[in-house]
Amino acid sequence: MKPMEASQELEKSATNYALEAVRLDKQGSKGMAITMYQKAIETLLKLVQLYPEYSLNKVYI
Repeated sequence: MKPMEASQELEKSATNYALEAVRLDKQGSKGMAITMYQKAIETLLKLVQLYPEYSLNKVYI
């Protein structure tokens, strides 16, 4: 997988985690929402660490 493709996959995963977190939060499942928010954050941190030149990193950190 090319670096750009891999970075976009990580970004997509983080977005999906965040969307799921918001959905769970709205349903009142606070604990599960927190877990999903944490996964989103961990995924974005991984993206920043693995691909420091990725153009959207300025948005994430």
